Amino acid sequence: MVNGSNRKHSTLKRWLLTLSMIMLVFVLLNPAEGRYYGWLEREYGITLEEYDYMDGRTFVKDGKQMYETGHIRNALFFTIKDMEYYDMDYNELVYEISTVGILGTFFERN
Repeated sequence: MVNGSNRKHSTLKRWLLTLSMIMLVFVLLNPAEGRYYGWLEREYGITLEEYDYMDGRTFVKDGKQMYETGHIRNALFFTIKDMEYYDMDYNELVYEISTVGILGTFFERN
């Protein structure tokens, strides 16, 4: 015979296990930086050209070189990127892109 107390503990354990599994899925599917650059190329046509330790990353769109600046906030379950892309020749802002990465992909946010 199962009393009410054991039944409550069993239900609580199932909920905690389910919550833990959901959290694990979110952690494992937090997108990596490479996925961001793939998304950037698909959505904006901006291609990562090269990475130099001293100069940073260089990007290309329509034959024009750009560089990026911005902020990255990487939480356990998601990544937020607020990036700005500047023309290398004229040092002018070309794009300002804000995204959130969750469940293995990035989404633009306003």
